[in-house]
Amino acid sequence: MHSHRASGAAAPIGFSASALAPETNAGASINAVCASAIARYDRSMSNERMRAVEEAITRHLRASGEPVREAFLYERVREDGVEVSGDDFIAVLLRLEVGGHLRVDPVHDDRAADPEPFAPRYWRITE
Repeated sequence: MHSHRASGAAAPIGFSASALAPETNAGASINAVCASAIARYDRSMSNERMRAVEEAITRHLRASGEPVREAFLYERVREDGVEVSGDDFIAVLLRLEVGGHLRVDPVHDDRAADPEPFAPRYWRITE
């Protein structure tokens, strides 16, 4: 991952300034939510804890060999003893996605009702 500069300030490692640039009104809204979640994550987690969450996520996704539902992935990470809130977990997923390490697969079953803050998203490793 590399650092990029945007408006004179360094973007977080792994982010490009254009990654959060809105292209449509819907995109602007989604990007604002992502940027807010990532900023909150950057402030609330120590580097050591952040790495533990990232490593647990990528380990479970690699081991599965297929897309994993967000809420299920969260439970697997917590079973590993990694303490993380649902909101911070989603922020980690978004950060890894923006960094090009994960991606969301198309919704497999959008009728399911996952508990807040989760959505029926399936995550896949890209690296």
